[in-house]
Amino acid sequence: ILAGMATASYTDINKWAMLIAFIPILSFLGLDVYYLRTEKKFRFLYEQVRNCGCAPDYSVRTALQKQELKKAKAGIWDCLCSPSIWLFYVPILVCSGFLVALKFMDVL
Repeated sequence: ILAGMATASYTDINKWAMLIAFIPILSFLGLDVYYLRTEKKFRFLYEQVRNCGCAPDYSVRTALQKQELKKAKAGIWDCLCSPSIWLFYVPILVCSGFLVALKFMDVL
């Protein structure tokens, strides 16, 4: 996406059309946070069964209580602060924002 924006920014593309590039970036960010959050919930359930020592009930309920979410670090903010998310998406968003800003200032 970023490479496409860089090549398209040197052509006569409409500057408002460049904002469309943020839609897939933010969509994939949302999907990655969702799946990371779901993974953390399942890992929390696995740890509960593993440490319990009793027979598991085999219910895969991921609707955790608020204190369970905090203990599992499966909140949305916890997932956004994960290095696997911010180390990937922050540079992409910064570079994309920089290119769009340059296009709006008529530098490109």
